[in-house]
Amino acid sequence: MKFFYSYILSFYSFFAFAQTNDSLSLKDKQYVLAETMIYIINKNAGVKSTIIDTNLIKQFSSRSLAEILQVGGQAYIKQIAPGQLSSISMRGGNANQTQILWAGFNLNNLITGQTDFSLVPMALFESAEILSGATAANMGNGMVTGSIQLDSRMWMGNWKTNSVYHFSVGSFGKEQFSFKFFKKNENSFFSIKSFAGVEQNNYNYIAINGSTLKVENAKVNAFGLMLSSGVEKKKYFITTDYWLQNYNRENPVFNGAFNNRAKQQDINSKLCVNLQRSKNGPFSNIRFGWFYDELNYKTNSMANYDGFMANTLIAETEGKFNVFKKNLLSYKLSSTFTEAQNTGYDAIHFIFRKAILLSYTSKLAYPVEKQIAYNLSLREEMNNNVYSVPVINAGAEKQLCKINMKKHDFLVKLIANAGTVYRFPTLNDLYWTYGGNKNLKPEWGYSGSMSLINNLLPNENSALKVTLSTTHFERYMYDQIIWYPAGFYWSPQNLQQVWSRGFEHELKFIVGNRVKINSSTLLNYTISTLQKSSTYNPDAIGKQLIYVPIYNASSRLALTVKQFLVEWQVNYYGYRFTTTDNAEYLEPFLIHNLFTSCFYRLKKSVLELNFSLNNIFNQNYSWVAGRPAMPRNMLLSLKFSIQNKSKINSIK
Repeated sequence: MKFFYSYILSFYSFFAFAQTNDSLSLKDKQYVLAETMIYIINKNAGVKSTIIDTNLIKQFSSRSLAEILQVGGQAYIKQIAPGQLSSISMRGGNANQTQILWAGFNLNNLITGQTDFSLVPMALFESAEILSGATAANMGNGMVTGSIQLDSRMWMGNWKTNSVYHFSVGSFGKEQFSFKFFKKNENSFFSIKSFAGVEQNNYNYIAINGSTLKVENAKVNAFGLMLSSGVEKKKYFITTDYWLQNYNRENPVFNGAFNNRAKQQDINSKLCVNLQRSKNGPFSNIRFGWFYDELNYKTNSMANYDGFMANTLIAETEGKFNVFKKNLLSYKLSSTFTEAQNTGYDAIHFIFRKAILLSYTSKLAYPVEKQIAYNLSLREEMNNNVYSVPVINAGAEKQLCKINMKKHDFLVKLIANAGTVYRFPTLNDLYWTYGGNKNLKPEWGYSGSMSLINNLLPNENSALKVTLSTTHFERYMYDQIIWYPAGFYWSPQNLQQVWSRGFEHELKFIVGNRVKINSSTLLNYTISTLQKSSTYNPDAIGKQLIYVPIYNASSRLALTVKQFLVEWQVNYYGYRFTTTDNAEYLEPFLIHNLFTSCFYRLKKSVLELNFSLNNIFNQNYSWVAGRPAMPRNMLLSLKFSIQNKSKINSIK
């Protein structure tokens, strides 16, 4: 069996063109992103999809992905300090078990296995979507809890050109300017985005001893550039995306600790090329990617920089063809090569990964009545001749009932998925000079979830829309990797068996036309406990994992009157344990934010003014022990757009 996979995965020179008419035009993509439904059928059946609200995208367009997720409440973001290292915990998993995708590629660094969410500027992105559930593992290594997909394309509908100038100024020395330009004609498009910003982050906080101190050494300078283009020629659609950014960050000092003037530079460069067979013909997709990541760290007592540098090349091909008219058989082959240098390694190390995905999916158009949409998939991946567990996943969704009323339609839908998940060790796990373990096995486990979604949809004579959903999830992981004391050093070991389970409840409603009220409430209950460990602290068995809140909730209430918007936001995070025996913890906190927006439209331009006041009641809280978060702060932004309308509807 392994020989079969190796043979298939080595054969990348062919480009198969399979029979189907499936394709996404710019217009289709815009329609999908404009939908407010949480669960959509154009993904693999059974996947829970949550699209980040457009008001949040607008509010945090001059901030990072870390901050938008902290307010959204879908995950816990462990942030060292504003603009500093930020990692994610979703559904009780750790930062290595959730991946970020952009342009179809995984952004998580192969050296650390993580993405620093503070280095994902929302100034360069138009939308974000969270996919969770076992079938998310079909997208690759480390998708244990799910993935976050970023979309940077400026889908502008009927606008031929669009220029956006955005300036923001906020508390504690925050300033940022960004620029966007988009142009398209019948067969091509081009866009350029750029931003530059600075944050001083020199706020006061209450220290451990009760005194008032100011954060030291916390300045952040950032610059980013993104170029995108696409052209349709005959039956093919070719797109290219390039992303360059440079962050220079000082490492902040808290609680009177010695200031060694530590600083860090992060340089990232990414190029993606995509060739897609267009709509009027058989479908196939070929992608190539090149990623360069560099990190340099230095203190005033160090003669040289510490850090790492990684070059990654990626090639993928996928295709689809119809089976029995209503079903779709698809394949995906991928190959990844990484060269990594690290001052913590004794040599240059390489990773060569190959993967194959086969998927069988039912094709059902709405309404899904008396039918079950389902997906069956098999994925196998090899990392430097080490195989993952076979990833076998199944997902399904079924409309249980539909009741037609005078002003509304009431629909009940059930979605479910189950399967295996996995994650390979990172380069640091394997090759760190002082403690790396080359004998580590991949993490693996079982995951499943089930969601019941109730929708009250309006007819022509009503303006009320309600969505109520409840999700239960379970995940059991084996051979989970943890760094553990081993002699004079810490060393990673396959020590843990971890059981994660919980519920996610969400209520959304929209009412009104000229005067619109929009509300969204999210409540998460997550239990993630260590069930078994080879040599780990016995007092940790059965205890909640550190920095995984059992309860967290978020609520947002927005009022829109013509061109004016006012939104009140409330976020609650419960106890988060900071030691494995749960003896020490961070206190719960409740944060209130206010966001207002208004715009004035001229013939070909729009002037928009946004204001946000965060942590209104000046709550003292921390995302990480010993690192007080920012007190009350404000952000004022001015956006000016110039648009030129065209008769062009879309390009394919």
